Amino acid sequence: MRRFSMAAVAGACPSLLLSWPRGAGAASRQCPAGRGYPEPTIRICQICPEGTYSPAGASECSWCPRGTWNAKRGAASLADCHKCPQGTWSSQEGSPSNESCTGCFPGHFGHKEGLGGPEECAPCPVGTWATAHGATNSEVCRACPKGTWGSIAGASSMEVCIACPKGTWSDEVGLPRQEDCRKCPAGTWGEEIGAQDAGVCQSCPAGLFQPAEGQANRSICRGCSPGTYSALPGAATCTSCPAGTFAAGADSTACEVCPGGSWTSSAGAPKRGACAPCPSGDCLRGRSVRLVLGVSKLDFPSLSPQKQVDLRENLAKAIATFFELPEASVVDTHGRTAAVDVDSATGRVMAYLLQVAGESMNDLAERFYSDQFRTHVSSAVALAVGTAAHLTVVPLESEPSAFEPLPTEAATEGATKAATTLSPGEASSTSAAASPAPAAEASAAAAPSSPHEAPPDSRSEADRAAGEAPEDDEYLPVGQMAAHAGEGSHGGLAWPWFAAGGIVAMLLVAVCVAFSHRRTQAKRLREEEEQAHVLRQIPGRRTGISV
Repeated sequence: MRRFSMAAVAGACPSLLLSWPRGAGAASRQCPAGRGYPEPTIRICQICPEGTYSPAGASECSWCPRGTWNAKRGAASLADCHKCPQGTWSSQEGSPSNESCTGCFPGHFGHKEGLGGPEECAPCPVGTWATAHGATNSEVCRACPKGTWGSIAGASSMEVCIACPKGTWSDEVGLPRQEDCRKCPAGTWGEEIGAQDAGVCQSCPAGLFQPAEGQANRSICRGCSPGTYSALPGAATCTSCPAGTFAAGADSTACEVCPGGSWTSSAGAPKRGACAPCPSGDCLRGRSVRLVLGVSKLDFPSLSPQKQVDLRENLAKAIATFFELPEASVVDTHGRTAAVDVDSATGRVMAYLLQVAGESMNDLAERFYSDQFRTHVSSAVALAVGTAAHLTVVPLESEPSAFEPLPTEAATEGATKAATTLSPGEASSTSAAASPAPAAEASAAAAPSSPHEAPPDSRSEADRAAGEAPEDDEYLPVGQMAAHAGEGSHGGLAWPWFAAGGIVAMLLVAVCVAFSHRRTQAKRLREEEEQAHVLRQIPGRRTGISV
């Protein structure tokens, strides 16, 4: 704490020193409260001027510290130095009045008394600004508006609020960083600066896509390549055309179904030439049809249990009525009739159509990918979850596929319990007898004939005598293909397993023999080393040599 010097005061104002009382305290070594020596060598107690104080027993007057002032002569303690009020500061020591207390600058506020300088005023946080002078709290700080972000702390005007760039938007105020502006999602772009809502993001048209976020103009949207398509606006990626369809040109919004009697064996066909003729001109041949649909924006787990049930039932009923089939012909992957599977993560719907007759696979696919099917099934979805959800149904895949029901949880549980309580033979027979009736019926309905019965054979007598398989095996159900594979072979499918078992057994024997041989060699080496060590201990002998 700086000491007050009477000499300094006398130099600045001689009349002030002449006016100080003299006499009584001249011989005293300590001054009473409110008085002090003008100089250490001048041991005369004089009254302390404004802006200073001196407690009892002190020999000098002390300046009031920064952030305080004192208009009283002869102040006896630091408590006589008054603090500058909130919202102000003073860097002057020994201030004689409150005129030295200056208000905090705009963009700052003084939240406590006695601030000793402007740097002690707190700045408004980044993303806010203030024009008030001498503010006492942060309530004076105003947030940067929506669509902008703040760049510095302690801003004194809204000019520091910078607009969110193109391809971004913000519906919040007071953002402290540009990174806090939200990006337009992939498949969209935004040309407006300082956008305040997601409506600024425009979707790439159908047939185009763009995979990045925060894009600023439409030129970033790229066309789908041949063999792919995007059916809806705002696609982040293009989808490969499903089996049985193709897309010959770029920017496709839909795939064309192969001409009647032909089909593609894989997805992504880029031209009509990829459609190969089906055996006998029938791509379906009475088999089941697997259908896959996409439902955009479907948050299946958030639906109530009852709405989940209603959605599955409505979808199954809508599919059955559109294709003019009994509801029991629509089954899920477990063989449950009048039911579909819904993937809770992706919102995809899968179902099988059984006992499809009187319609070719190509005609059925044309109807499946039509706008009429979308509208029909979308109505069923809206009936189950409500129209406010704005869900869109997109047909994704339709292909002839042999239906093989997956085991239900109940059947798996029952088989496990039976296996733990019965002998192996009893368990296998019990599990076979206890398989669920719906799954068995669905499996039987899916196949055109018994799994062990070959379809009508159009081969010549010579071909049948030679034991050659039909050329259309790849279009047979799984059970029939296995039956054909076993015809004309020794023991059907069993002999390869016996051969493999024999090879494995021979390998195991070879490994055991090699291991035994190595152990014998190691033992022989250890015995020779021990014998050599004993010979080296006998005086006058060296290993292997007689003296």
